[in-house]
Amino acid sequence: MNAVYWLILIIVLVVLGFRVLLAQPKIRRQWDRFILHAPVVGVLNRKICTARFASTLSNLYGSGVPIITTLGAARDAIGNRWIESQFADALDGIRAGHSLSEAIAAIDGFETKLSSSIAVGEETGKLDTLLATISETLDYEAEMATKRLVTLLEPVMIVIMGIVVGGVVAQRNEILANRDIDSAVYIETNRQPDQFILHFPHQEDIIVHTIEELLEKLTL
Repeated sequence: MNAVYWLILIIVLVVLGFRVLLAQPKIRRQWDRFILHAPVVGVLNRKICTARFASTLSNLYGSGVPIITTLGAARDAIGNRWIESQFADALDGIRAGHSLSEAIAAIDGFETKLSSSIAVGEETGKLDTLLATISETLDYEAEMATKRLVTLLEPVMIVIMGIVVGGVVAQRNEILANRDIDSAVYIETNRQPDQFILHFPHQEDIIVHTIEELLEKLTL
């Protein structure tokens, strides 16, 4: 089997194995904890989780839902098992008379500005308003962080796609060479950034505009 197919098979097996591991609650909690503190993506995940929590908390609290019920619903909206696992202690603290800001400050994974905003809201009596404000702020920051992350990942994706396309071209050329056919197939990309020009022997050039079209033409 060609090396490219082996690589694809290994990637698929790794992804499936990873999904099986994440199905285990303890492993999933530790993974969610890791991505909250990982370089680059950690900041983004913390902002997203904090924004989800603050938005749900603001909506329910402003509607007059009891704080314990509100916290339970807001917890379920976070989407991070590590943060969710710490809410039992936070709820116990609130039942024991601690303030909401103190309980939230003790949870690992939220942005620190969340607990400070809640503290101000408790003092001023405008908790729902401040929660809505912090939610909007974090949503915007998360959007900006996502755009920066995509910008950082684009070169990596280009390299990966280049390896895949190069492997397909090499395989095609090898097959044609084994059939004693003039197999000089190469790809040109320097005319326009969104064009791939395929040069086949004894054929007219073929111009495609996406990676999908490129792979389709190479595998025909």
